[in-house]
Amino acid sequence: MITFAEKYGKYVFVKPDDISATNDWFDSHGKKAVFFRKMVPGIRSFISIPAGMNKMPLLPFLILTALGSSFWTTVLTLAGYYLGENYQVVETTLAPYSNIFGGLVVVIVVGWFVEQRSSD
Repeated sequence: MITFAEKYGKYVFVKPDDISATNDWFDSHGKKAVFFRKMVPGIRSFISIPAGMNKMPLLPFLILTALGSSFWTTVLTLAGYYLGENYQVVETTLAPYSNIFGGLVVVIVVGWFVEQRSSD
């Protein structure tokens, strides 16, 4: 994988050192990462990449994926059940915060791209 990063990494903003650091981090925190990242929208799919790169055994990966996804799905289902017909109130209350959160995500992503471009 490092040879791929050395050859094409600059086009997708990935350095060989980033791959090595990710592998080291996954070796230390892989099981927790798979379990907890399956609860986070937008990230849940991407945790499979470092798991595969680090040759995480399939059975533990599937079990942790099922547990993490089941936990998150249960939380969302219970929230929907208990909020019931008050969903409009919740939506109105959270709408301004979702705009702030969306703007913050854009700023972080743009900042990351600028940092990556300037460090090349």
